[in-house]
Amino acid sequence: MKYIRLLITITITTFLFSTSYASNDNDHATTPSSNHSAKVARANEILVQAMSGDGIMNATIHKEFWRYMPERSRDLKDPLMVKMRQFVNNSSPAYQKELLSCAMQSYQKRTVVKTELLIQLRDSAKQQALNAYESKNGTPAYDSFLKAIDRGIKDSENLLIASSKHSVWNNSILGPIPISMEYLIEHKKNIDESLERVNILLDPTYYDNK
Repeated sequence: MKYIRLLITITITTFLFSTSYASNDNDHATTPSSNHSAKVARANEILVQAMSGDGIMNATIHKEFWRYMPERSRDLKDPLMVKMRQFVNNSSPAYQKELLSCAMQSYQKRTVVKTELLIQLRDSAKQQALNAYESKNGTPAYDSFLKAIDRGIKDSENLLIASSKHSVWNNSILGPIPISMEYLIEHKKNIDESLERVNILLDPTYYDNK
């Protein structure tokens, strides 16, 4: 089953990479070269693939990703890498995990369960995503990104409703999805596996958790 991103902002780590790092060839460059842009695009692609439900992680993929990273990022204390790891583990993914927990409770109790933690994590994930986005507030790109986030949040709200009714989740991107406890459990499993792959990818030293 494909991994369904409950909140689009999980991919914001790609923006953290593309807007905060200069190329290996010139760390202080203010205008990215075409070569650097290609490196960023490929690194972003690898990161998004690691996040997807059918993604894979191995030594070859890990080596390619780190070939595009500045040498200083290999320091585990590098500020941006610390920020990226914290975002992956404490922001949008944390919201997704709590959302799945609430969806399971909603399914069992036949009523919408929405915890204070869920609301806090939702607001935090949204704000962190907007803060990290490369376009400034008021620009068409920013407004479009904000609408995408709000659409993702609306989808999440609808998941809770569908779970409480044992009905169909009308996802704005994927269409109608029948909700069952088995689906929710598998969904959470996919999230956990995606996070594991991303954490392996963001560690400069490759390791196999199998």
